[in-house]
Amino acid sequence: ARGYEAQFATNHLGHFQLTLGLLPALRAARGARVVNTTSGATRISGIRWDDPHFATGYDGQLAYAQSKTANVLFA
Repeated sequence: ARGYEAQFATNHLGHFQLTLGLLPALRAARGARVVNTTSGATRISGIRWDDPHFATGYDGQLAYAQSKTANVLFA
């Protein structure tokens, strides 16, 4: 996860990097779309801007929710 919280890296950063990598091809395709999906977990947690890697106490449910909230903000 290269120093990032594992769920955030898997559920958000991987998709973000893939989308950026495909962006030239998507633009060239004219009309191509990227569909981001998420879950109801976004209602549980926003982004913990002061501690996004949960250094002060890990909570798996909140980490998952944060990763899904990041997907919504990216869309």
